[in-house]
Amino acid sequence: MEQSSAGIPDKPTLSPREVAALLGVGKNQVYSAVKDGRIPNVGLSRTIRIPTAWVRSILMNWGNS
Repeated sequence: MEQSSAGIPDKPTLSPREVAALLGVGKNQVYSAVKDGRIPNVGLSRTIRIPTAWVRSILMNWGNS
């Protein structure tokens, strides 16, 4: 799997575990944020996938607020 310069996998969606590792938080925090609607997701059956573009945007703007 290729990765971008920011270490983000080059694929359309990421698992909550991958997002947690990239953001430096626990996977339970990611699941909670998905449930609360704070993290967009694509639900496929019982699988949660988070758009890579959203994660990339968050990481690029981290600390710019």
